[in-house]
Amino acid sequence: MPASGYFEWKAMPGPSKPLKQPFYITRKDGRPMSFAGLWERWKDDLQSCTIITTDACEGTKDLHSRMPLVLDRDGLEPWLSGEAPSLSCSVDEDLHFFPVTPQMNKPAYNEPDCIVSLVG
Repeated sequence: MPASGYFEWKAMPGPSKPLKQPFYITRKDGRPMSFAGLWERWKDDLQSCTIITTDACEGTKDLHSRMPLVLDRDGLEPWLSGEAPSLSCSVDEDLHFFPVTPQMNKPAYNEPDCIVSLVG
């Protein structure tokens, strides 16, 4: 499943209760990522899909304990041929994350600034 990035939320200290700060995780070079996923066609042509997750890499484990299983170019063909997926060996070097607008805490929010960094 191709993706430009994904979101995770981290509890941050707030004035009265913890706040959930959204973070956008993407490739440093801006290229798309490929997630291992499965899809199925059900009766009445209903289609569904899921993204395979794995333990978070060293670089993102402070945000969440799991992450999508990111495939590198060498991992695409084996996965599509039915072999077990393997996490990209360079995922720690390839990915970075940054805080984005807290508007992302509203499920209906779908604006271009949802992937704009709040820092520098």
